[in-house]
Amino acid sequence: MADETTTSPLICTKLHRPHLLKLLDQRRQCPLTLVALPAGYGQTTLVAGLALALGLLHGFFNSTAMAQAGGGMLALLGIAAAVFVAVALVAAFVVSLRAAWTRVAVRVAGSWIAAIGILMLGWTFRG
Repeated sequence: MADETTTSPLICTKLHRPHLLKLLDQRRQCPLTLVALPAGYGQTTLVAGLALALGLLHGFFNSTAMAQAGGGMLALLGIAAAVFVAVALVAAFVVSLRAAWTRVAVRVAGSWIAAIGILMLGWTFRG
């Protein structure tokens, strides 16, 4: 990239981003994906979902190493934070639903999940 300025086809203005272009030049061997769609096609949701899926996979594959290291209270705090983020994302998704039946379906699914969790907790304490 010899030119320090790039023209965006969407904005039609020139942006001066020398630091970004320098970083991109250093990483030419790494793949770069650009998601460019018109507004309302869900590109933010796609990228957020991909980031969530990759984060969950990363955590799943590293869980055995974390279990051997014995995190204790710090691991419990991390799990609680991850559960909070997952619940917040699901709640934000449910709020965005428009049809009334979808909200009812989510409530029914949440009730079943809560019931299963309470049963599993009871069975754990019972022995």
